[in-house]
Amino acid sequence: MATFFLRVIRFHLVFCTYLIAPWAYSLEIAIIGAGPARLTAAHYLKSHDVTVFESEATVCGKANTIMIDGKKVELGAIILTPQYKTINELKKYYGVSSRIWPSKMTYLDEHGVLRPYILHPHSGYLKKINSVSAFLQYKNFEQIYRKHKELDNPELGPVGNPNLFLPFQEFAQKYGFIDILPPMTMALTASGYSFPEEVPALYALRVLKLCKKSMTTYLNETAGHYLGSEFKSFYDKTISYFPDGYTHLWEKIAESVKVRLNSKIIAVDSLANGKVELKTEDGKLLIFDRVLVATNIRDGQKFLPVNKNKLFHEIAQEVKTLRYLVTVFRTSQLPFFQKLITVFKRPFKCLFLSFYGPAYKQNK
Repeated sequence: MATFFLRVIRFHLVFCTYLIAPWAYSLEIAIIGAGPARLTAAHYLKSHDVTVFESEATVCGKANTIMIDGKKVELGAIILTPQYKTINELKKYYGVSSRIWPSKMTYLDEHGVLRPYILHPHSGYLKKINSVSAFLQYKNFEQIYRKHKELDNPELGPVGNPNLFLPFQEFAQKYGFIDILPPMTMALTASGYSFPEEVPALYALRVLKLCKKSMTTYLNETAGHYLGSEFKSFYDKTISYFPDGYTHLWEKIAESVKVRLNSKIIAVDSLANGKVELKTEDGKLLIFDRVLVATNIRDGQKFLPVNKNKLFHEIAQEVKTLRYLVTVFRTSQLPFFQKLITVFKRPFKCLFLSFYGPAYKQNK
């Protein structure tokens, strides 16, 4: 009992001391990697002595903005909506400017024809669907994920139901959600994921599931249609973007903390005194109180003691990842691409391609 009370007293002394003088408990923290997740963590840990180690020559990771022929090309995130609370908070804190997206409530179909946005009041779509039917069809859509567990598998694997190889449009007709298909497929097509009459249902459903977390779906009570946070922001004209690119935001954060570029960590070990030792590629040994690692397990197991540390091994067994690849290519002499430039009547900027740009049908 005495030991218990001593622990309680010690806790209160430590806690009160921290409230009065938090700097007395400042930790030396190493963060491995300078991608968006790590830089965001570095920002919120700035009350401590933080050092970020990046193996590449620049920060941002995959969310990079590169210049091609004087135009900005986003390799990662592109848009910003009011729902992105953390990004908006960082933007305000670092004084990074953004602009409202120049949306026109229209999109280009597979023939290059400019059409009204499907959920626009004047598109005629909302007159064809009511709240009850939308709700029932959305329930049918949700049932698909409960029936077909292979859609939960992030890797390519065996598929039990051959219907998943049907074109998405045919699949929607067969499974009873054809009326709520337009908002989904318009988003897929406009983002470059092909057309509903072509793309296999398996692919479309996996893409929609992948986006489901960020595009929180709901049924609008008045119009009876399916929307997500990005779609709602597009409809409300509250989507914005960074004219200087997303990289500008991450670079501003990197300027406020210690970042070591071209510094590859090849080993991380726990020491007996509770501290952590990092080994760099050039052989330097560095000691920190804490180490923050935000990376996929494939990269992490190269320097984390996964095999010799039971805890790390157990964590590694629980982690599931999905490979994310970025491909940048140059193309020319595509008639549809030229029409896209003509429609907007301004110098085409690649920054807008992934939102406005449709998928291209192959000429067979």
